[in-house]
Amino acid sequence: MEKDVEFALAIGTDKAVSPFNTYGATKLLMERLFVSANYYKGEHKTKFACVRYGNVLGSRGSIIPKIIDQIISGKKITITDPNMTRFNITIDQALDLIFRVVKNGHGGDVHVPKLDAYRVGDMKDVVLDLMDCKNEEERIPVRIGEKFHETLINEHEIRNTYENQDNDYVIFENQLTPDDSETIPNAKKTMLTTEYSSDKVQSTPKEELKEIIIKQNLIPKNF
Repeated sequence: MEKDVEFALAIGTDKAVSPFNTYGATKLLMERLFVSANYYKGEHKTKFACVRYGNVLGSRGSIIPKIIDQIISGKKITITDPNMTRFNITIDQALDLIFRVVKNGHGGDVHVPKLDAYRVGDMKDVVLDLMDCKNEEERIPVRIGEKFHETLINEHEIRNTYENQDNDYVIFENQLTPDDSETIPNAKKTMLTTEYSSDKVQSTPKEELKEIIIKQNLIPKNF
């Protein structure tokens, strides 16, 4: 604010939604600080906004690198439950969202992309198939803080959720303004009636998952 930076963007994740551990709570606090900064900035021109999405496909610590490491080392594939679901977002989709928000963000808003999802069991099968392996599977207990499905918008946020011209969801809490006159340009109230969760969106078929993984070059050529 002191340097009048034109736009400040916080990059958050699904962990900020209805958090039940400290890690998720810090994500939520980051979002709240950025959203509220847009209303106490005074005469400064900086716009503060957030984006929120799940793990980027192939990112460090996510499911594909984990399975690949287990295959290469000859270990069993550790799965909590094959019916768990996760939102499906590539690095290209994440970057496109970031640039859209920097270009068109209103300020004081949280932008969430519309995404498909995948079953964890399907992702395991696809990676094994692409690497032509048959590693055994081992079920592991649910980790502390691990959710069965990812949620990007909870039921309490729906009343403040819009859909903009870029076809993204935008959480805009206009009750933070002095009156209710301020709205997001070129946006309309969302048609969502329940939480935006990875078990409530279209599930990506295995063949499509294969195409995405190949296109993103996520399988090592020599292993």
